[in-house]
Amino acid sequence: MAAVTSDAPVPRASGYIAGPAYDWICFILAPLLAIAFVWLVSRFAWPLAVVTSSGQPRTRIELFAAVWTYGHLFSVVFRSHFNRTIFRKHRLHFTLVPIGLYGVFAVSKF
Repeated sequence: MAAVTSDAPVPRASGYIAGPAYDWICFILAPLLAIAFVWLVSRFAWPLAVVTSSGQPRTRIELFAAVWTYGHLFSVVFRSHFNRTIFRKHRLHFTLVPIGLYGVFAVSKF
């Protein structure tokens, strides 16, 4: 019996995760836009004004960054930890790494 062969070319991996446009906007340009945003905001006094939050003095930009970060983490946990396929594939990363980070932060004096 002869082996079946195909003359169709094998598609070459592009190197992009989701696609060129999505990767450029969400992965490559996003950190650069964030740096530009922080640089621009730092030029004004209002975001750098100190306010009291939970009895601690914080700048408004610190509070904004905290809310933004925790909002991101909250939304990502549903995509990663509650997706059974993804969780099974990265079980140790989703369990040991957070526990380890919590332990490091708990004993840190910084």
